[in-house]
Amino acid sequence: MEKKNHNHQWYSIQTYGNEKTVRLAILNMIEEMGLQDVITDVIVPTEDVIEVKEGKKKISERSLYSGYVFARIDLNTEIQHLIQSVPKVSGFIGEANKPTPLSEHDINVILDRVQNRAAPKPKVFFDNGETVRITEGP
Repeated sequence: MEKKNHNHQWYSIQTYGNEKTVRLAILNMIEEMGLQDVITDVIVPTEDVIEVKEGKKKISERSLYSGYVFARIDLNTEIQHLIQSVPKVSGFIGEANKPTPLSEHDINVILDRVQNRAAPKPKVFFDNGETVRITEGP
């Protein structure tokens, strides 16, 4: 993800859920159509979360930006329509015919979160003053 190309910019692709499926569909389209120079990166930022089910801890992945896939694209109208034709894609963030690229700051924040994954977090958070029962620990 370190390549720099002045024609390529990062875009947010809005989905109807299934971010990983959309990512795979876009990657397959890139491969089948030879678009490796046009779409250089496709990511779904995730984080690890700890769930407790039936008394057992399980680490699972959760999307950081539910409903969004991020891609570095040398965007033109044809590529925009190809991506919008992928199942479960609702469109790009921005105006209907003019997607808005992400700012350098915004994409750097996203990429930093992807590259510097923290330790798994609990999936359930508690409010101050809420009664909880501790079942294990020192």
